[in-house]
Amino acid sequence: MALSSAVSMIRSTVLKHLRVTVTCNAHQSALPTFTNIISRGFGGGFLDKDGVTERVLHVTKHFEKIDASKVTPSAHFEKDLGLDSLDVVELVMALEEESAWKS
Repeated sequence: MALSSAVSMIRSTVLKHLRVTVTCNAHQSALPTFTNIISRGFGGGFLDKDGVTERVLHVTKHFEKIDASKVTPSAHFEKDLGLDSLDVVELVMALEEESAWKS
C-alpha cells in the first residue's frame, strides 16, 4: 500500500507541473477579415496603414476566386466574398507572399 501511495503522490505532483491551461480568445474570428489582417502587427509607426490597405485590396481583388466588385476594406472573406476555408488559406498565403508577412 505504501508503494501505491508513493506512486500516486509522485504522479499527482508530476501532473500538477505538466498541465497546461488552454484559453480561447472569443474576440477573434477563426477566419480573418481585412480589418484583422491590417490591424494585426501594424500598430507601430513604421508602416503606413493606407499603403497596407491598398496592397491587401490589390491582392484580394486579383485573387481568382473573388469578384473584385465585392472587395471592400471591411469585407468578410467567407460571408461577403463567398470563400470557403481553403480559399481563405490560399488568399492569406498570397498576401504573405506579396508582402513577406508571417503570422
